[in-house]
Amino acid sequence: MYARIIVPSLFMWRGERPPFKGGTGRVFSLLVFAVALSLHVSAQKVIFPQEQQAGEATSAVVGDTYTLSNDLLSASFVLTDGKLTFGGCEAMGLKPSDDLFGIRLGSGTEVASSAMTLKDVEAEELSADASAAKGALKLPGKSIKATYTYGDLSLTWRAVLRDGSHYLRTELELCRRRQHAGSRHSQRQDFRRP
Repeated sequence: MYARIIVPSLFMWRGERPPFKGGTGRVFSLLVFAVALSLHVSAQKVIFPQEQQAGEATSAVVGDTYTLSNDLLSASFVLTDGKLTFGGCEAMGLKPSDDLFGIRLGSGTEVASSAMTLKDVEAEELSADASAAKGALKLPGKSIKATYTYGDLSLTWRAVLRDGSHYLRTELELCRRRQHAGSRHSQRQDFRRP
C-alpha cells in the first residue's frame, strides 16, 4: 500500500518569493517532487492484489500458545502468568505486545488489558451466516476469545480470522453489572470495533 506524500512548495514560506529567478525554482520543485514520488510509505506489508490467496482460516492451541493462521499470515497469543499477550504477526509487520486492548472509563482512567483479571481463554469455531448483512459474517472462520473482568465490567475480546481474510479483526464486548439494594440489575451494551 502506498501513501500519498504532499510536499509543500519549499520556496513559499513566510510569503517570500523563490530565491531563484526564472525556471530554476520550478526545476528544483520538480526535482523535489520526483524524489518524493520515488519514496513510498508502507502502511502494512499486505499488498493488494496478491497472487497467493489467504485460504482457509485455522486455529491451534499448543500448550499456552493460541494461533490463528491461513496461507498468508499467522498470529499468536500467549498465556503467561494469567495474562494473555500478543505474540506478533510477522506477515503483517505486527510486533509482540503485553496489551491486547485498552479502555477509557467515564472518569478518564485508562485501563489496559494486562491490568484486568483474565477469566477464560478459548479457541472458537465461527460458522457462516448466509443471511448476514456484513460480508465477513457470511464466511466461516476461527477466533480466540478471552473473557476479562474489571470492577463491575465484564469484557469479551476476540481476535477473528475468517476464511479468505487478509487481516485479523478484533472485537470487544463490554457488559456492566450494577447492583441495587435488594435486586440484581444487569445492563449490557455491545461495542464492536470493525
